[in-house]
Amino acid sequence: MTCNGFDGERCAAISRMIVGTGVLAIAVLLAAVVCMLQPAYRNWKAVADQQQTRTELSAKYVAAGDASFAARDFQAAQTSYIMAASINPMDSLLSSMVARARIATFASNPALLDKADLQQARAECAIVLDRFPTDLSNVKIVQGMISFRENRVNEALALLEEAAAADPASAAVHVARAMLWTFEPTKVESVPAEWEAAVAAAPEDPMILGMAGQSLINSQETFEKGLDMLRKAVVTVRNLSWLKTIGSALVQSGKADEAVDYINQAYTLSPRDPEALALIGQIHIAKREWEKAIPPLRDSMSIRETRDVMLPLAMALNSTGRFDQALPILQKLNQQGSDMMSVYEYANALAGVGRKEEAVNLYNAILGLSEQGLEGMQAQAVTTLKENARMAVGRLTAAAPK
Repeated sequence: MTCNGFDGERCAAISRMIVGTGVLAIAVLLAAVVCMLQPAYRNWKAVADQQQTRTELSAKYVAAGDASFAARDFQAAQTSYIMAASINPMDSLLSSMVARARIATFASNPALLDKADLQQARAECAIVLDRFPTDLSNVKIVQGMISFRENRVNEALALLEEAAAADPASAAVHVARAMLWTFEPTKVESVPAEWEAAVAAAPEDPMILGMAGQSLINSQETFEKGLDMLRKAVVTVRNLSWLKTIGSALVQSGKADEAVDYINQAYTLSPRDPEALALIGQIHIAKREWEKAIPPLRDSMSIRETRDVMLPLAMALNSTGRFDQALPILQKLNQQGSDMMSVYEYANALAGVGRKEEAVNLYNAILGLSEQGLEGMQAQAVTTLKENARMAVGRLTAAAPK
């Protein structure tokens, strides 16, 4: 730089002034830039911190979901994964984990597919197969049960065998077989063995215990096994249907005292459930507590009229001398379809209201029924009923005018 007309010292001073002014201008400019960038930085930092928080919180839900999945609580796993995905939607793996838990849930309890969107289930099968190929067995089970619901039975059976080949030890495979083979005549005899195999593969799973128990309890040969499975299941899961099944089985087996706790639990879960109310009445009938049986049976019948409620209520009304109240119930019951017990109670009600000739005719009809083919408790019950009818005829004919 030259300083025309100025001496060296003056020139140097001017140069220093120019440089200083330039530095100051740059500093001012930088300060302005920093001021402008600070809000953006703070916003970026907040977003970064928020994302980190989301990632950490999401990871906690994923860990909880993984633990539930390992414990075979697939619905709890699904809930945890859904929470993780909602917190951190940018992670596409999380939505795949939700699909995985849903497919595992359907595989372990195929009945849930009845209320599911089958198109969505198919899409989730594809996702799981892509992301989690080790879950091939679950995918094949769900695909098989979808095929069965769409009446492609042979395809469904083949898919279940593919599932078994993928994981021979899978409890879900045995559950699916047991449920599907119930409707396949060539396989139906193997259903109890499949339920037992499912329980052996997952002995602590309450859902499998409950489903197996409800199936096995319906056969005389496997009744005790089924009852034991249901009792174990309700310790963990207070399922209304299972509790009622246990209570009903115990009442019918003459173990009313044992049934009380299970039926009370069912009533607590659903105080307006007609079957729970009917079972309370049946416990009182089993104990010959006729007066106590009437209110819950009336309540049950007011909600839903079924044979299992109408007949016990009529019995209780007859046993307390309310023949006029029992008669219309028994008339309606026998119009719907007669059996030996309903006819006997109908005869009792007719006798109670003074229609003795009609009552004797019904008692004699009972005496004329064959006992051929009956065994065990059923044969004993029929023999007792016939003896009661014979004594009733004797009383009514002895009291008739000569």
